[in-house]
Amino acid sequence: MSWVITKRRINPSQVQSPGSSFFYSYDACETLTQDGITVIAEGYIIPVLDIQDQYDRIRGPELVITLMKVFGDAFIRKIKGNFSLVIIDNSGFRVFNDIHGMGRFFLWEAGHDFVIADRIKPVQKYFPSEPDNENIALYCLTEHFIPGMTAFKGIMQSMPASAITYDGTFRNSVYREPGELLAIGHEKHTIPFYAERWKNLIRGYANEAENGNVTLTLTGGSDSRMVLAGLLAAGITPKTFTYGNPASADAVIADKLAVRLGIDHALHSLPELSAEWQKETFISLAGFGDTLVNLHRAHRYQAARDERERNQDADMLFTGLMGGEYLRGPRYDGYIISEYFREVTSGKERLNVALKMLTDKSFEINCLDLQLFSDKLEQMGELFRGGKKEREFRLAHYIYGCSHHYQDTRIFSKVFKKVASPFMDPDFLEMIVSSGDICFRRSSMLINLFRPSYFQVMVTHRLLPEVSDISYGKRGLFTAGDLVDKPYRYIGKRFRSVIRQKRFSPSFRHGEWMKEFVNGELQQLSPEISSLFNVNEITGRLQNVPAEMSEKGWHYFTNPVNLSQIFK
Repeated sequence: MSWVITKRRINPSQVQSPGSSFFYSYDACETLTQDGITVIAEGYIIPVLDIQDQYDRIRGPELVITLMKVFGDAFIRKIKGNFSLVIIDNSGFRVFNDIHGMGRFFLWEAGHDFVIADRIKPVQKYFPSEPDNENIALYCLTEHFIPGMTAFKGIMQSMPASAITYDGTFRNSVYREPGELLAIGHEKHTIPFYAERWKNLIRGYANEAENGNVTLTLTGGSDSRMVLAGLLAAGITPKTFTYGNPASADAVIADKLAVRLGIDHALHSLPELSAEWQKETFISLAGFGDTLVNLHRAHRYQAARDERERNQDADMLFTGLMGGEYLRGPRYDGYIISEYFREVTSGKERLNVALKMLTDKSFEINCLDLQLFSDKLEQMGELFRGGKKEREFRLAHYIYGCSHHYQDTRIFSKVFKKVASPFMDPDFLEMIVSSGDICFRRSSMLINLFRPSYFQVMVTHRLLPEVSDISYGKRGLFTAGDLVDKPYRYIGKRFRSVIRQKRFSPSFRHGEWMKEFVNGELQQLSPEISSLFNVNEITGRLQNVPAEMSEKGWHYFTNPVNLSQIFK
């Protein structure tokens, strides 16, 4: 599915707009033209929870047009899902996406000329662009292309909750700012209230599955178990799967859950890993990732393909993505939330911190326009403005949700027709704000440390008490029963987990094959990237590191490889 809008016609298949002021085309998208309005939707669109029952049987473009008639321009706050949306009428066009930007699109605009598309290639063809060295440096600092950024000068990726309008004048804004949640009042309800609301929220997504066949990534943690509880409470029995090491906590505990509940469950162990497997999978990721998907997502892509082969009728994949991050807030682990964010939030001057870190990453800082780079650091800092708690929430939103977990959703969407991540749902966010369990309402470090999953565990216990005696993995191996009936035992397990956490084998571990792959790729970097790094220094260090080191450690070596593939 794809769509493109341009000021100048670029191919014969493009249709001229009603006002003859631009051209557009689309392929395999859902479309509907009614009363002079054309709606083009990529992805899927469903109504928000408060109007779910009223519009339960209406979907996609029909839902959009129906809600526009009822709510006018406010219709956009009455829909959710994973989507990019184009609305064309006699006055011009509007383009929107969902609140986490899962329906990503790309744009270039200068003067009266513009191009917008849900893939980056049409934009690159319309506006051939040079590498953006400053954005590439920002990527190395943050380990992601932050929303708005790409590796190309002048070409932007859409922001979450984008609202592009054109009526002779091009305007770029957002229709829902994450900071709005901070203003919602604390109206604490009981767990049964939240559990019922969660069940109905899950049902709203499951209704989008055309044949009712859904699958779920099931782990040993609290996130996917809460999604499972919502599905079963809504009368939907999913197939489930886990991927990686059979001895990992995810695999062992997921199997216990599936056996107890009689669910069709599969463990997808990874194939014999090799440099060739990594290269083949990485090239696939880069090809459909529109420059935004990291090579470290390869094993997730493999697992999704394995599950699709096993479960070919599945219409929708449910995930537990972002289940904990909005509740506990970000961790400055140097992996997803990079060390740069820890340093600059401590009050240190941005530019000097950034240049020191880039030098440590073997980046050639003499290739940067320092004034432009400083300006971009300040601009990026605006996304994470506010006091300590607001900054943490914005980091969780823009980094965890819109940049990191976006990649998994993108991958899964290439294998399954629809992907549902209910913890990234606007109704869920409003739910946990009112409950007080969202990170910016938690002022105590002890609460975050000892009760980070309280909300999920209690909702799951309410909806699925049959598994309340099965331990949660990774953090103390406590049970819901401990939390509800034996608080001292729960606190003891949580305390011991902080000091000497019992560990299973990791779900995924790198090996010598990874060193072989990275070494080969470093020898053939694209010229755009090889000129930005001290490649000899990187390859020299590579020879002396353990292959089984964590993904965090690997980023120093793989960042140039990821970036190089963009230009290949």
